[in-house]
Amino acid sequence: MNCNDGRYNCGTKVSSACVNWSEKSPITSFDLTTISCEPNLNDIIKNLDIVIKTIQNSIDLTGLDKECLTYNPTTITVAELSQLYTTELCAIKAQIQTLQDDLANLNILNQPISIDVSCLFGSNNCQPTTQTIGTLLNLLVSEVCTLKTQING
Repeated sequence: MNCNDGRYNCGTKVSSACVNWSEKSPITSFDLTTISCEPNLNDIIKNLDIVIKTIQNSIDLTGLDKECLTYNPTTITVAELSQLYTTELCAIKAQIQTLQDDLANLNILNQPISIDVSCLFGSNNCQPTTQTIGTLLNLLVSEVCTLKTQING
């Protein structure tokens, strides 16, 4: 190989299997005690390859179900997908808060409704047809109780 890179101008080439690994290595991502002899550069590369494959498998997004989100699982990074999920979760949280606020301000029991309830009052009784839900529910409970009393004697 004819290359002007200084890394290749340091003498005779030596096989990586013949280059011993320094005990002072900053690499702590794998256990060198599993190697029966003093580790060489091939052992380190093999261990690094295992660690890299483990990392690649743990961050592989291609198997995710992207049913309601739009992204390309082959190109999106874990950080980008995390941000996408965070953005979506925050939007859902805001929608839930809005619904909770709307429900808290909803006074459905006292809202007037217009409904024909004349049969509950009897045909001779002219009660207004505009009732609140609360009043109507109380009226229905009263009528059910009256019927129950009549049936049970």
